[in-house]
Amino acid sequence: LGSTGQTASGATTNGAGVLFAVNEFGSPSPSTFYRVSPPSPVATTIGVTGFIPDGLLAFDGAGNLFASGRSTPSGSGPDNLYRVDPATGASTLIGSIGFSQIFTGAFDHGILYAFPGTGPQVIEINTSTGAGTVVSTYSLPHGDTIDAAAAVPEPGSVVLLGLGLTGLCGYAWRRTRSQAVA
Repeated sequence: LGSTGQTASGATTNGAGVLFAVNEFGSPSPSTFYRVSPPSPVATTIGVTGFIPDGLLAFDGAGNLFASGRSTPSGSGPDNLYRVDPATGASTLIGSIGFSQIFTGAFDHGILYAFPGTGPQVIEINTSTGAGTVVSTYSLPHGDTIDAAAAVPEPGSVVLLGLGLTGLCGYAWRRTRSQAVA
């Protein structure tokens, strides 16, 4: 994230095309919320989120920002859904998603869909309770899972930049996390 020296674990844009990001777990914990000014990688600190992100950041059509993460650095157990204030970075716990490693997701027709990193599933997340429900499964070569998602309808170039950044950060974070476990 620019001169901050931090690595993003999640990024998204709002309806106005402003790019937001949260830093990777452990640097520091809980994470810091940033506004990023592309094309230069200038990141402005907005505030501390109060949770450890897993990567999902998504705005709904009304401008509400949702994120997945944990309240403790243990790395075990299901993720929680949080509502994040884009002006301050402060978060409000909504509830347990019931799935872990929610690295990415997007809203489609007002419904938040996400992809747990633990299996080939598509889940729908209730933004009032946080509860996740499997709505579909998929099969990819070599047992791969989805770590990045594009918003619907097709986003503009700034959104594509944000989603690409999210995917790369999620991949790097997963790789770093798996090396630490090994």
